[in-house]
Amino acid sequence: MEEQSGSIFSSEFDDVQPVKRRWLILPWWIRAFSWLFLLTGALSPFILIAGLFGIQVSLSLYGMESTGPVSFAGFCLVVLFMLKGIAAYGLWAEKNWGIVMALADGLLGVVIRIVSMFIPDHSNSTQGFILNFRLDLIVLVIYLIKLYRLKGQWDESGK
Repeated sequence: MEEQSGSIFSSEFDDVQPVKRRWLILPWWIRAFSWLFLLTGALSPFILIAGLFGIQVSLSLYGMESTGPVSFAGFCLVVLFMLKGIAAYGLWAEKNWGIVMALADGLLGVVIRIVSMFIPDHSNSTQGFILNFRLDLIVLVIYLIKLYRLKGQWDESGK
């Protein structure tokens, strides 16, 4: 008979390494923006309701601007802020779908930002393509690259 040399208090779970929390995998700047977009996503329905009562709210994202949440552009911006809030919640709550939602949100942001670069700004008719290029596109691309690189680690470190 083979005798075990271990203690009666040891188990097969002693060698298991603790799983790193998904939230801690994210860099500090993505966590900071997640908090910001959690807040804006939570406020989005109230902004839409305020617009129904005629309250003007200034909204701006990806080069799109609106002061009326019930206008077409305003409604699109409110929906984008809600989408960003959902993606931020998925990251914050460490959901399995969180990283996929954040990647989709970032990709949509890049597409919208590129399209909005070619739409002329009527407030300044001399503004050209070079002046309409904003740094948020670069930040979005860096965000997408970072999330894509973290996706495997995110999937492996499930709860």
